[in-house]
Amino acid sequence: MDTSITINLLDNILGYLSQAATHIKEGETNDWKFAILHTVSAIELSLKLRLQDEHWSLIFSDIDQANIDKLKTGDFKSVTLKDSIERIKNILQDDLIDEVKNKLIELYDLRNKIQHYQISVNSNELLSKVAFGVNFVLDELRRVQDDADFEEVKSLYKAVLDKCDSFQEFVAARFALIKSEVEGETLIECPQCWNKTLIISGGEKPFCPYCMYSDTIEGLADQLNEKENIEICPECEVEACIYMITGAEDYMEWVCLSCGESGDYVRCERCNRLKNDDGESMCSDCTKDWIDDPHT
Repeated sequence: MDTSITINLLDNILGYLSQAATHIKEGETNDWKFAILHTVSAIELSLKLRLQDEHWSLIFSDIDQANIDKLKTGDFKSVTLKDSIERIKNILQDDLIDEVKNKLIELYDLRNKIQHYQISVNSNELLSKVAFGVNFVLDELRRVQDDADFEEVKSLYKAVLDKCDSFQEFVAARFALIKSEVEGETLIECPQCWNKTLIISGGEKPFCPYCMYSDTIEGLADQLNEKENIEICPECEVEACIYMITGAEDYMEWVCLSCGESGDYVRCERCNRLKNDDGESMCSDCTKDWIDDPHT
């Protein structure tokens, strides 16, 4: 019995990226050729996905010929990588930085040469370009907003990272890509990728831009085996403070998983809540209450 199969842009991106990661893991000479081919295909589709999210007609090579029936059947010529970059700039008003645009076009041209000609490529150059391409697509996929699709994207993140973590160029490129995102933030070790890239500052949900791990404060505390020991933070007054290792030689202190503040807090002798170690035995609230009514 015939079965109808529906495959969309996101499905294809995930498939190409997964195949690229598999070839990266294998690491033989022929694997790097296919890693480039699959990576560039994923890049092309990730840019088209961004255009499609704005309007489906933007993925047609000739927008004037855009037709919903042709879109449904796939019977049309789609926009090229270079034109996608231009449309993202001119229509979406989201210009990619020159360094990124140049690298994407270099990858695109390299893919075409590998696909249609015989070329000689420096191995280090090839590894570096594959690493950049995979990381670019991973970063693009963070734009996916639909909850069901996003769960699938996060699963792919983990699978790709598992396959690529021994690929030094990939790891270096990944850290370079997220550098600006983690600078100035309070970071702790991520329970999923084990890198010190989990952002816990700013009152947002804890999030790791390296591996895409995110969770509620309670969920993260559970991952860190501290769910039963969450205290109210003396800085932001959110129940999000846990006692954990934060430095070398197993140094431990209280860390708030909401605001990111940390310190060697002590307990108020009256209410038992955490407080800054200011030399006083009671917190400010208890001190005020005691002054108002010393008999309470």
